[in-house]
Amino acid sequence: MSDNYSDIIDNDQLTNTNLWRSAMNIYRGQWATNWILSFIFILVTCGILLIGLYSYTIILIFVLIPLIILPLFYATLSAHYKVYKEGAKITFQSFFSDFAAFYKRSSRGTFSFWKSFLVYIVAYLICEILFQYIALLVCQSIDAEVFSEMNTLLGTIETSYPTFGEVYDVLGDECYRMYMTYLAVAMMPTMAIPVIFFIFVVFKSSLSIYYRQAHPAVNPSSVNNTFQMTLRNNKTPYRKDLWSMIGPILGLYVAGYAITGVLLLIFMDSYGGYYYYPSILGIVGGFVAIFFFMPFYMPASVSFYEKWQKEYDNSNLRYTAMMADRFAQQAQMAEQQRKIMEDQMRQQGIDPDDYRNQNNNQEESPNDNNGDDGPSGCSDDGGFWSN
Repeated sequence: MSDNYSDIIDNDQLTNTNLWRSAMNIYRGQWATNWILSFIFILVTCGILLIGLYSYTIILIFVLIPLIILPLFYATLSAHYKVYKEGAKITFQSFFSDFAAFYKRSSRGTFSFWKSFLVYIVAYLICEILFQYIALLVCQSIDAEVFSEMNTLLGTIETSYPTFGEVYDVLGDECYRMYMTYLAVAMMPTMAIPVIFFIFVVFKSSLSIYYRQAHPAVNPSSVNNTFQMTLRNNKTPYRKDLWSMIGPILGLYVAGYAITGVLLLIFMDSYGGYYYYPSILGIVGGFVAIFFFMPFYMPASVSFYEKWQKEYDNSNLRYTAMMADRFAQQAQMAEQQRKIMEDQMRQQGIDPDDYRNQNNNQEESPNDNNGDDGPSGCSDDGGFWSN
């Protein structure tokens, strides 16, 4: 979208162009703090995932994510930024103060949780349909007769959530191997890919934390628009830096998920859990793998913000000027509409000024009902005591 505000701030070459070189300088200055904050965040996150997944109340996870995990992530990044920018020391009081700040109006919309959740749901539904079809094609290409026999035998299992041992007793060696192949192809990507999309959107939107802290007077509702405008005006370089920062996190998540889930799925035939446990534990394993990159992500996110800070300021001024123009246009349209209505009144023989003065006089005059107002002389009380 073109605009007339490109000259508000000169669009000079961005400084601090080497994102990771600057990030490593920040990391070396506070490496111990980074690892401690990362450990706290990942420990709580994995604990909530295990509680929700093992209790079979998956919905609990999406209740605790906006109530605990996202405020914790907000506090983690905020604490890291304050240590870097102000040389502040992290205390329990300051950390929980940052945790509570997530719920304040100034932090509203930081993570776009519902947008991220919608992305997760859409990605899950698409992956579930797509990879079940892919798994069917893979298994049929390996051995169509064994695959057909496997489906017939699975229909005889009466347990709703059979364990691997129960499935093995019914299927036997050959069909059980086919069953494991089907699960690996159908379930593993379906469980992992939507979470990857969710992580990406959350980490991307979390960058606004630093802008909100550096510009407390900026309207919270305009911060996300500022970031969207920055992306729109700097598409290729902005996306390149974004992927260089978040890409390693997604890669480590996939690696942790695959190592945990696939090993359980392939090498633990007698695993006593339900058949979807490898995928569930794979999610936790993926977040554990993220722990090893979080200490580097935090300084990288600060480096990213500092690199694009000038463009954020530019975009915010553009957005403010656009909103001011929009309000001026609305006021002008309202004035034009008023003149049109007054012309219509004149055509009907009504003077708008006289009509306006008459209405004002009626509003200012007392309500005279020519009746007995009672001892106090008050006007009608609204009929509450009337017959």
